[in-house]
Amino acid sequence: MTEARYKTQDVEQVPSGWRVRTVQSGAHQIRVAFPPGPRRRGAGKVVQILHPRTDNPCSLNPAELVILGNPSKDVPTQHQIRIAEETLKMSDVMARVMGGMTKDEARAILRKYRIRFKENPPPEATETQQAVSLYQEFHGRDPKAIVEAQRSAAMRLDYTCLGDLLGVAPFVEGLKIPAPTHWDDGGYPVLQFAGVKLASNAAGTQLYAIGGDQDLTEVLGDFPDADATKDLIDLGEIAYVTYEARKSMDGHQLVEYTHEFDEPRPRLGFDRVKREIFFAGGRYQVNAPGIEH
Repeated sequence: MTEARYKTQDVEQVPSGWRVRTVQSGAHQIRVAFPPGPRRRGAGKVVQILHPRTDNPCSLNPAELVILGNPSKDVPTQHQIRIAEETLKMSDVMARVMGGMTKDEARAILRKYRIRFKENPPPEATETQQAVSLYQEFHGRDPKAIVEAQRSAAMRLDYTCLGDLLGVAPFVEGLKIPAPTHWDDGGYPVLQFAGVKLASNAAGTQLYAIGGDQDLTEVLGDFPDADATKDLIDLGEIAYVTYEARKSMDGHQLVEYTHEFDEPRPRLGFDRVKREIFFAGGRYQVNAPGIEH
């Protein structure tokens, strides 16, 4: 659980309407709020810091972890030096997000005062960067937004939204699976949803259902092998999922796509407490142009 691994330092409240993103800075996680509208360099505001439990949050100032703004011309030299040194400890992503000083500016300051410095090695791509790349490949254009959700402290923060989830069909042995264009004609049992997003993790190896009405409590009786007394209920294998998305291969028109799973099929689960569905196991990979085996 996140609470067990980190100590939380609240810096300030999130202004109404601002979006919050989480950025990794070394062993710390920084939660940064951004105002509505187009992203502006340096507009981010640190609202919370998650410190490793070995740190004492009270002994650390947020400025030691992130750059809060461009130093003015009359800032003391020692302050400029400290900011420059902290910049070179950051990842490129974090330095760009906070927008206080570029790494080239930091190097120039330290060279000016002949201070030796050692930069952190370039980090591997963050999950957010991977999510953006997957969205670009899947949809053929840049994302307007990344779905950010945290249903529990241990859940992922970054998801790649694939489109609106329209239906999930339980696998029925011996029953012919319909053609993609007739998935909802009543000839095959299918659970239909509204307002639910089909998403994946940044690596494209796990599907998620996010938001909307996912409550299957009223239809649990239709699954004879399901034990409705459990909190986490196994509803069996999934035959196919249908979702609606805009992809470059179809001129970014809104199109329904149906993916039929092959063996081993993923299984559909239902969290009776959270009233949410989930996908477990199976063999598939989310790539451009869609979900593949």
